[in-house]
Amino acid sequence: MIGVLRWLVLGLSLSFAVMHLARLYPVTPQWVTAVLILGVYGGATLLVLLRALRHPVRAVAWRWMAAGLFCYTAGTTYSWIHTWNGAILPFPSPSDILWLSFYPLAYIGSLEFLRERDTPRRTLLDGAIAGLGGATVFSAFVVDLLIDPAGTGGLANYVALAYPLGDSLLVGTLLARAALGSWTGAPSALIMAGFSTFIAADTGYIYQVSHGSYDPGSIVNLLYVLGLAMIGQAAWQHPTPVRPALDDHHRLGASVIFAWATLVILLLGNRVRLSALTVGLAGLSLIMVVLRTMVSIRELEAVSRARHLEARRDALTGLANRRAVMEHLDGLLDRPDPPPIALLLMDLNRFKFVNDTYGHQVGDRLLEAASERLQQTTRAEDVLARLGGDEFVVVLAGPQVAEPAAAGLATRIRERLSGLFHIEGLDIEIDVSIGIALRSGDDDANLLLQHADIAMYEAKRAGGGHMIFHRRLLDVPPSIDTPTPAVPPSPSPASSSPA
Repeated sequence: MIGVLRWLVLGLSLSFAVMHLARLYPVTPQWVTAVLILGVYGGATLLVLLRALRHPVRAVAWRWMAAGLFCYTAGTTYSWIHTWNGAILPFPSPSDILWLSFYPLAYIGSLEFLRERDTPRRTLLDGAIAGLGGATVFSAFVVDLLIDPAGTGGLANYVALAYPLGDSLLVGTLLARAALGSWTGAPSALIMAGFSTFIAADTGYIYQVSHGSYDPGSIVNLLYVLGLAMIGQAAWQHPTPVRPALDDHHRLGASVIFAWATLVILLLGNRVRLSALTVGLAGLSLIMVVLRTMVSIRELEAVSRARHLEARRDALTGLANRRAVMEHLDGLLDRPDPPPIALLLMDLNRFKFVNDTYGHQVGDRLLEAASERLQQTTRAEDVLARLGGDEFVVVLAGPQVAEPAAAGLATRIRERLSGLFHIEGLDIEIDVSIGIALRSGDDDANLLLQHADIAMYEAKRAGGGHMIFHRRLLDVPPSIDTPTPAVPPSPSPASSSPA
């Protein structure tokens, strides 16, 4: 059925074209012309409606298109019935209401094609700028200079302006679609060609009517028939992408061109009279430019924040990194009255054995699992970070920070990390050595970290556990950390806590 209907619409439109091109219109019986025109309009409407009913993909967009074509076909049918015996169709008439209904319905359908894509706001605004800017150019050079429909008065004046407004919005829709790069092969090509032909016909019709030179046998009616026939055929074309969407650079370039064109037209308004339609479209275009600028600024701020956070996050565990810890410590110490600060520096015992024996993938999973347990042990206000390798650090700050609080947290961390880790079918047991440094006097961030490092190595030399830094540790000669046996599971070394 669909194939027959498509061939019928194609045959009727070609027959009408032959009749026009052969200049047979004046001698063709009126009923033949009516059958050809209404046959193409009705067939195109039915093709689009069947497409919307039988296929769920983009069905909403096609329904709006079908509604627009139905209104246009109904308006044409009314005009044929009213003028069949030679009567003159008044202006405006019910046909104008139906014809004008085509524009918003087709416009909504075109937007539905764009809305069904997952399109960023900046891309939609680029399309809006291109669309409204193109509509402004069309209105200025076609409506204001060629048509100038303001010669009529009252309601007729507004109706006359509604046609070029609808055409301008359709032009804008086509340009927005081109700027967004939303191509789906033959359907898009035929829709674009059909709308373009329809707009050309409408422009010619309004121009002829405004100058009193309209001729039913002119090329205008042929363009209407061909335009609507192409839209009907588009509904049953296979949607294959013919090119990718434009990248941000080219899409932004298109919107910039139309934005500048809008500004030029407004500047020319000081020398040439512009219609309210042109000025209104130009104003909307500039509003879109302002919104696009605001979106760009917000996106740049978001990118800047993301990069700032990325530079201060450990890629593997998602924890803060050394840079973030040092900045946090500097921020605390730069206060007029710095709070008490404790720093817990941790090193995972036997991690190197696991990493070398089972591979880096298991080692990475172990670090991720350890970081999760550390997050469950620390408070939200504490700063937990991975300094690199198997070293982690916790920064405590606040009035409650003292040796008992820091030692208690170290004990809880050791208990939490002492449980078996089940990773990729392996049962892995590790221990942790923790060095604790509490700020005293004028210690800066580097000195605080150095003291925690000294205490941590003393804890490792003692066999694990935690150690609180005291000045006497500065006199202890440095020791070389000796690896201890690791997996398979072995008893954790006893902790030492001289605090």
